[in-house]
Amino acid sequence: MKSAFIAFAVCNTVLIISTAIVGGWVQGDVYFRQHFALGLMTTFFICLCHSVVLTYFAATGKMVRLATEDTALDPQLLDLLQRHQRLKTRASATLMPAIIVALLVAFSGAWATMNAQRGMLHFAIAMGSGGMQIAVFVWEFTLIAENGRVLDATFAKHEQIKAGERC
Repeated sequence: MKSAFIAFAVCNTVLIISTAIVGGWVQGDVYFRQHFALGLMTTFFICLCHSVVLTYFAATGKMVRLATEDTALDPQLLDLLQRHQRLKTRASATLMPAIIVALLVAFSGAWATMNAQRGMLHFAIAMGSGGMQIAVFVWEFTLIAENGRVLDATFAKHEQIKAGERC
């Protein structure tokens, strides 16, 4: 998952930077369509990336829970399940505000089309969101890496218990 997430984060960062650059070129209708299309694509892609992370934690949580239940609720596996749940909670608490801020950028951009004076507010929100998205990507990567270690430990312990039952 780490390599796929890195690809998502890099593409997302390129989209964020591209959208900001083209947004700086907008003068009336010149480059507006390109900025609008890039902004829309960036917003959807940000939401997709964060949704993939949320889905990843939901799916791996089910795997850890099933491994724990399969071993008659082994105390070490219960601890790993609790660690996973804490990671999932941290990821959710981080990515939900990031999605909301990305949507706020899109909404403020639409609001700015009605009055050019509002463009600076859209710009400020977009710059803040860009920095926030990059920080959230780094944090999500850290959580995904830690969750990978939890999964490795869970499956190793599960295999050890199952091998002991076979003897």
